[in-house]
Amino acid sequence: MKIYSAWPFPSIHPKAANFDGPYGSNLREMPDAPLFLYLNEIEYAKTWIEGGQIPLMRASFYRSAERNGTSTPDEVRQFRWDGASPETFEGIANIGQNVQNIQFINFRSNGIPIPDTRIDVYEEDAFLLCLSHTKSKALAERFENKKCCVEITDISLLISALGAFENVRYGRVKYTKFDDRSHFMKSIKDAWQDEYRFVIPANKGLREININLPPGVAGNLITYSW
Repeated sequence: MKIYSAWPFPSIHPKAANFDGPYGSNLREMPDAPLFLYLNEIEYAKTWIEGGQIPLMRASFYRSAERNGTSTPDEVRQFRWDGASPETFEGIANIGQNVQNIQFINFRSNGIPIPDTRIDVYEEDAFLLCLSHTKSKALAERFENKKCCVEITDISLLISALGAFENVRYGRVKYTKFDDRSHFMKSIKDAWQDEYRFVIPANKGLREININLPPGVAGNLITYSW
């Protein structure tokens, strides 16, 4: 067993054991409801409807100390804990802030067996395309007064366009009151976003990437006045 630098023990969901499901390591989940994209400018909608090139930003672009609109302190952070509770390891091991696939197997403390445990605490940047299952002016306002919204009318065209990149993951974002985090697992405080995401592994050195959209990915433009 290795000893790591101190880490403040969080609250852990007792069944946060599925590393491929809500955490999204291999997630490819088709949407089960319409999807909507909120945009800063009305002219941006033309590309989504008629085709063209769009930029995708890194998750770290949306990271901030405070929750505000599309910004959150949770982006990039990956936290997964499966097995014994963090309290079990108090006085035994302190888990650091950049560890992956740490496993305690057949481990005992003072002769007492501890359940097999796997721990991941690290940061992982990625390029994001963030959509919502909700269409409303109220949501556009909470997204910092977005000027318009389009509906994704052909999800297969969008998936095909994103398929130009390797290891694309997509699915509905889950929200939790516990401290588990991933690109597809966020705080319950962000549940109002009702989000669906596409996640593309980030290449070092690139601040953004461009996606070539064919015509017909989106439609049903709605504009908002503020």
